[in-house]
Amino acid sequence: LVYPPLKLAGTETPTVSPEEFRRLTPAQYGNLFFYQSQNDHRRLLIIARAMVLMMTLCAVGAVVLWSYQLFGKSGAWLAAVLCAFEPNWLAHGHLAAADGLA
Repeated sequence: LVYPPLKLAGTETPTVSPEEFRRLTPAQYGNLFFYQSQNDHRRLLIIARAMVLMMTLCAVGAVVLWSYQLFGKSGAWLAAVLCAFEPNWLAHGHLAAADGLA
């Protein structure tokens, strides 16, 4: 979900040996990728977060459309308000992680 736009943005992956790659934790590799390579980490985080935000907006749109089909205009408005203030989507809908859609 997040990787294709980052690859299209021309990111460089850190060069590590296979032994070192097996030894690194995901957090350590992420630190290498974002902060110790030639990548502009601010730009990459914006791109990654934008993709997840678009997926969250698509999910909200699907819920609103489904509610409209089932309950009409008032049901769609209620679904939109409930989705807009749903704590999990507020907390995770803008992060570069799949937690908000899970």
